[in-house]
Amino acid sequence: MIGGLSRKGTAEEFEFWAKLNVDFIMLSVAYDFFLNDANVSRIETLKERYGLNLLIHPRPDGQTLQSPANPDAHGLIFEALNKIKDLVHKHALINKVILHLATYRIPTGAYQAFTEEEAIVNSKPFYQRLKSFGGLNFVLENVYPPGIGWEELGYETEHFGLFDLGEDYEFCLDTGHLNLSTLAVNDLLGLPFELTCLHLHGNDGISDQHVPLMRSNFKQWKQIEALLSKDKYIVLEVKSNRDKIPHVLDYLSRNEIAP
Repeated sequence: MIGGLSRKGTAEEFEFWAKLNVDFIMLSVAYDFFLNDANVSRIETLKERYGLNLLIHPRPDGQTLQSPANPDAHGLIFEALNKIKDLVHKHALINKVILHLATYRIPTGAYQAFTEEEAIVNSKPFYQRLKSFGGLNFVLENVYPPGIGWEELGYETEHFGLFDLGEDYEFCLDTGHLNLSTLAVNDLLGLPFELTCLHLHGNDGISDQHVPLMRSNFKQWKQIEALLSKDKYIVLEVKSNRDKIPHVLDYLSRNEIAP
């Protein structure tokens, strides 16, 4: 299953990916997006208009730090997760919600900052509560080390063992984030979660550019190539150089991963 990235839930984004014949859209928006009825209604309309399924990836907002690291945001996040659950079951969306571990500092705009240690303490009640949240399958994603954009947990494999998560989660391997870290693919494959999703994008090893993944912009190509298969949800998480996306789709097609 091949998907494309939507960061705003707009008709332009849906139309762009529909023309490339992907299977689904990954909607990567802030949690409070789902608390706005107009947003939800627009997404429902676009799904039907373009015949694309949806995979949901709620992310921390750049201004309000909607993150498990922020205790004041827990109520809002769970309210949003309930709205997402209703949406998933109402429209038979892909029942996977991709989460980052706690974002604890956003270096731009108006933010509330926490240390990494505070983020761990603040997040533990959130993940304990999430254990009893039924009706959705949660997928955890690796991120990049602090100092490159936002600062969040999940850039070391040890972070995934901090919250007594159990083994009910799935895992999403993000190639761009991996390319900015010192981890090996096998480090992440050693986590006790089934790998069900891949976010494919590349970069120069310095900043999270979200350009189409190619051999020239990813250091562990062979290891990722071995993981590509039809039974995974593969998202082309591309924000720039979108004219190169057909080359990626052609590669996936030649390897019988994309239609």
